[in-house]
Amino acid sequence: MSYSAKKHIKNITNLIDYSASAQSISTTLTAYNGTELTYTPSNNASNVVIEVNISLSFMPDINQTLANTRLQESTDGGSTWADLDGFKLFEGNEGGQYDAFPASYVFVLPTYSGSKKFRLAGRAKNVNSEYSFGYSWNATKGSAPLFGAIETPAQISIYSVET
Repeated sequence: MSYSAKKHIKNITNLIDYSASAQSISTTLTAYNGTELTYTPSNNASNVVIEVNISLSFMPDINQTLANTRLQESTDGGSTWADLDGFKLFEGNEGGQYDAFPASYVFVLPTYSGSKKFRLAGRAKNVNSEYSFGYSWNATKGSAPLFGAIETPAQISIYSVET
């Protein structure tokens, strides 16, 4: 017996927004640049899956990187946004210096009808753990505090799963 994902994964959309700029994230909830997308599931979808790869880093607080990231949705074309229950994350490091890390998430949502907008947003745990979204690093280049900061856009895929 064999299994073919092609039979079950439909309507794939990929997003990499190279025009999006890296940004500093403070304690105010802020939408992550380059993560907004609109999606309509296939007619026979049982779930919608969103796969995300982003970069989080220490700037401006060298000793802590504590991000509160969440998936948000809009059903009115982006006028208002709401956090999705069960899709909030808390990640980072309270110790160590110059922390930077890639973060990968997979969100499995129940299907819905019509079109919705999704995006990621986040805020720092406190004023001592502010961070940057959208940088990766080449530590062999540059000098403190940025070293070899390279703007790195989010990579997002969204698709329907039909069972």
